[in-house]
This record gives sequence, C-alpha cells and structure tokens, in this order.
Amino acid sequence: MTVQELKDKCNASYAVAIDLIENGGSSGEIGKYLLESADLLVKIGQQSVAERALCESKARKLLDCAKHIREGESLSDVYKTLTGETLLEKTNQKTQPKPISEVKPKTTPDIRVPRETIEHDSMQNCSIPPRQNNPTPIGVKFQFNWDTLPSTSFNDVAGLDEVKEAVLRKVLLPLKNPELYEGYVKKNGGGLLLYGPPGTGKTMIAAAIAHEIGAKFCSVGASDLVLGGLGNSTKAIVNLFKEARSFACSVIFFDEIESLCQVDTHAQHTREIRSELLRQIQGLEAYGKDDNRILFLIAATNKPWDIDPAFVRPGRFGTRIYVGLPDDKAREYMIKSRLEKIKSRGIVAVSEDVDIDAIVAKTDGFNGADMGNLLDEVQEISILRGAKTGEKNITQLDFDSALQKVMTSVQQKDLQKLEAWRDKNG
Repeated sequence: MTVQELKDKCNASYAVAIDLIENGGSSGEIGKYLLESADLLVKIGQQSVAERALCESKARKLLDCAKHIREGESLSDVYKTLTGETLLEKTNQKTQPKPISEVKPKTTPDIRVPRETIEHDSMQNCSIPPRQNNPTPIGVKFQFNWDTLPSTSFNDVAGLDEVKEAVLRKVLLPLKNPELYEGYVKKNGGGLLLYGPPGTGKTMIAAAIAHEIGAKFCSVGASDLVLGGLGNSTKAIVNLFKEARSFACSVIFFDEIESLCQVDTHAQHTREIRSELLRQIQGLEAYGKDDNRILFLIAATNKPWDIDPAFVRPGRFGTRIYVGLPDDKAREYMIKSRLEKIKSRGIVAVSEDVDIDAIVAKTDGFNGADMGNLLDEVQEISILRGAKTGEKNITQLDFDSALQKVMTSVQQKDLQKLEAWRDKNG
C-alpha cells in the first residue's frame, strides 16, 4: 500500500470515529477506529522518513484518546481534544452513525489543531507545522504522556557498545552515584545530546537511560510544543517542566531538538520558544542536590549544526554522544533476533541455507530502521509464496529478493557531514 493510500485510509477511519462521537456511537466502536487510525499513522511514518516524527506523535495522541475512552472519560472532552471544538449535547436527537462508505473523510489533526492534514504538514517542515489559524481553545490543559517506567533496557539496544559505555560513564554513573563526584571540581550536571543519522536507536537509548535510573519518561517533539494561539507554546513548555518536577525522578526526551532551538531564525514565535526553553533549563545542573530529586534532559538530532550553540553549552546539553550506524555485530544481532523470534513460535521454519554473514555484508550502511524494513520485506515475500504453496518458511532467496527492493535510506553526504561535526565538536 502506498503512502497516499495509507493516508486516505487513515483519514477515512478518523472520519468515522468523529462521526460516531457526533452521533452518539458506542465507545467501543469509537475506540476501534481511533486505534485503526493510529496504526495507519505508524505505517505512514515507517514508509515516509520525513513524516515519521509527526506521524508517531499523532499516533500517540490518538492512542491516548482511545485509552481515555476505555477508562470512561467524557466523549465531549475527547472530542474537544481531537478537534478543538465543543460537542453540542444532542439529547433525544441521537441518530444512527453513517456506515463507513458514506462518511466523508476528514483529515487526522494534530491534537488541539482542528482538521490539520498530514499532507499539509508534509508540504512544510513537518517538525513545525503552521498553526496560526487554529489557536488552542481557551481552558485546554497542557498535559503530556509520562511512561511510569520504560520497559526498554540496554539489553534491547542492538550493538552500539561504544555508545553504551559512553552513556554509562558520562550519564548513568553521575546520576546513580553522585557521591563519587563530591570533592572534585569536575561538573557532573546538565543534559545529554544524542546525535547521528536517523534510525540508529537514539530514542531507545533515551528510554533505556530512564529505565536504568527508574525514571518517569516523556518523549516530546515539536508538534507537542509548537502550538497556535498567543503564548500557548510557552505555556506548554512551562507545564512540561512543571509536570517533570512533580516526580522524584524524571527524564524529558526532546526528539528533533533542532526544530525547537534553531541557530538562525527570525520568527518571533520560534524565538519565544527558544527563550522559554533556555529559561527552564537554566540552573538544571544543580537541581535536586538538596533533596535527591532527578530531572534529566535528553535531546536527539540528526542535524546538530542547526542547534543554537547556547543549548549545547556545559550545564545544558553539554554532554554529546555520537550514535552511528549499526556495525556488523549489531546488524547480525538484529537478523538473528528476528529469526529466533519467528522460530520460537513453532509455525514458520527458517531454512538452513540462510547465510547471515552474507546478509550482514550486504547491509553495510543500513541503519536500524532499514534493517527493520528489510526483515519485514523478507516475511512478506515468504507469506506471498506460502499463499501459493501452503508452506511457511524463510529462505536465503527471500533475503536476496528483499535486498533487491530495500536500500539504505542514509544519504552519504549527510553521514559525512555528521562525522565532520563529530570530529570538530566531540
């Protein structure tokens, strides 16, 4: 299915969910179509790298709305969150919801931004979609999704041994054992900047850090903080840090941080966001020293040169770690892990002719997302063959066919630019 086909299907499912809410449909049906829309958004992000962060952010918010519906939250509140509009009470006027074939598709909005289309976002910088005409309704509470404790640990991160060692030495050691730094002049505070090509596991590393220190974890992107309406973005940032400080131990992860603190911008709205972030970060290295509380900031980017230098000074995001492409060992682990998981179910056989060493050699230059796409393609080829033969197995030919379709998404010029920035800035 093409990206456009996925978008059309996603918009249709979302339209049905809204129609059901407006016409008194059941909570189960509404939740079903919201979940379907979220699943399609994830699939769009998997195929369109440029829209991945935006799609994943929207999917998380749709999932959150579905969760609230299951927990019995007022449909009026959910409707307002989804559309920014008030659901008029229709006592004794409920009509039968339209069948999906008769519902006119509505575009999945970014939450609190009515009817904003995926296509419109993709025409702009998808990290900062235009929102001037859709101010956040007065009275909306700025709330963020906090994972109680991420399940991702460093055991789930394939390879990247040098990165893990650097994280252990520069991040986990001072966070878990601050007493080791007593008496030294060396500072151990501030946040962490993870930079490198897209699809290399930066988000997983951030979640693993939160897991290791037992922290609440919140992942935010530009679409969560760049909001229409005078002062709404500033209020969202203030509330994010207020929520973080309410926990004994918390980690905020800023994905695509360059979208929030661009080195060169003349837009007043963006300058206000940048100023408020700096205000919240100021003095963070000393936070919690008196009451053993932890608030740690992690940022990720594949364009570190676009970040305002004020954000990468010591005490802010001064600790920088380069997360490069997975090495041979990491790619081998990804392949073996997927095949072992398939074999463990006892339904699909993996042929002995699968040459993992050869596959590892042919995937040199792939990032983690590329490896995932390759392994998904291998399974699809196997499934299609099984539909004709009735056999369920994966062979070397499946990998050979998949490798002819799936190529690395990493641009060599971007990789060279990242490595040059690493050599200059560390």
